[in-house]
Amino acid sequence: MLKMALGTDNSQLHLSFEQTGNRFSEKINSGDFVVFVELDTSFTKSDESLRVAREMVDAVNKIDYLPVSLAFTSEFGAEVDNDIISFASSLVEFKSRDKHLIYLSGSGLSYDEAIEIVYLCATEGWKNIVPVTGNSDLEKTVDEHKSIPFTDSVHLLSGISKIENKELVAGCVVNPYKYTPESLYSQFYKLVKKINLGGGFVVTQTGWDMLKLQELRWFLTSRELYTPSIARIELLTPSRVKEIVEGKSPGLHASVDFQSILANEAQISNMQFEAAQWRRLQLQVAGCKFLGYSGIQISGLKSKSHINIASRRIAEALEEFSDFNEWREAYENHLARGDMAPYPYRFYMFDGLFLTDHYDGSPSTNDAKLPECSKLEKVTYRLMQKIFSLRFNNEAINMFLRAMFFGGCSCEIDELAETHYLCMEQCPKKLKNGPCGGSKPNGDCELQDKECVHGQRMRRAVWLNELNMLEENYLSP
Repeated sequence: MLKMALGTDNSQLHLSFEQTGNRFSEKINSGDFVVFVELDTSFTKSDESLRVAREMVDAVNKIDYLPVSLAFTSEFGAEVDNDIISFASSLVEFKSRDKHLIYLSGSGLSYDEAIEIVYLCATEGWKNIVPVTGNSDLEKTVDEHKSIPFTDSVHLLSGISKIENKELVAGCVVNPYKYTPESLYSQFYKLVKKINLGGGFVVTQTGWDMLKLQELRWFLTSRELYTPSIARIELLTPSRVKEIVEGKSPGLHASVDFQSILANEAQISNMQFEAAQWRRLQLQVAGCKFLGYSGIQISGLKSKSHINIASRRIAEALEEFSDFNEWREAYENHLARGDMAPYPYRFYMFDGLFLTDHYDGSPSTNDAKLPECSKLEKVTYRLMQKIFSLRFNNEAINMFLRAMFFGGCSCEIDELAETHYLCMEQCPKKLKNGPCGGSKPNGDCELQDKECVHGQRMRRAVWLNELNMLEENYLSP
């Protein structure tokens, strides 16, 4: 591995490439609707899977009636290493790599190790890098997770911004499918922080609630952030549905109504189930374009024939509907007007979603539903603020205080003040700059029956009128 790490002096790294320009960036900023076929490189360990991958890449290259590119991932957030970069590079010519995306996970990597891989990606001609923090392993305990390094995507974005190359573009991932005020606002404020740190485009995590996709676009517009956005869509199989329903995919939630729809589709035959999934994909794709998305990223395509079918269906869907209202009627009828929110959690930031496709500039009528601190939370905060402001010079005293309030942590006193006197080491991934996307529908951590610490911080920020800190304060690794 090429040994290189960014220092803390904000020095710039100079990179140059043989080819110039970035066709991906040009397309998403020009209004073209782009389709990305997700190629999961975690399944490329055998000769057979390698052959299938080559066929899939060849199929993408032959599509000339639709802008189709590749997104190289590893289980959308599992560890990424040199082998994956080498694999992707073996499939795509150097001169064509500016059309595609490559995902870089911080799971299992220190900051310096992750930045080395960013640099390797850039020198290999991969100009469009999407940093992700990485998924949790639900088979591991909280303590086991705390022993695993997770480099936050926020830190990777900050590092990428220090590489001086105008053709290098970094994306930022967000999970808009959150249904409590704490979890939703925390996601969106972290997204703003990512954009401010240089995120040039947005990719959503997987979901099926089109209201949530519209909500994200309206939020960005309300903040005058016109960042191109790509919606990730998954072609479901019965086995994949089972995993999601059983809670084996962090951050993915299927409502009771949606589960019922899927069960009915599966009752008739496998062919009928597959046909229903293709039709749902068509409706999602068309809806994304009407809602202002610059493209989609499709996961779940496993073969050359899948890619050919998907591309034809997508091209048909983009031509099928004449306006937003016609599409909305077809989408709601397909879902039997079922509720896609995981009852009883169904918070939406805006009223009036789906009444029109464009945000009209009106403020959200749901601001009154911002989370509120309890009396106990307020008293605890004031007590800690008073005690820690005394600035004890005795480390033994400071260790005792941290043990008393936080059960022991290594956070600096100044950093605790910046996180509203909440220890971010309570997060199994030790994320300082905002939550991951894996929380449960009620806002609890994906790994424990305990509220995400970032949701608690959101309440304190609302109470103290310091929401700006959630998107402006960058806490270094």
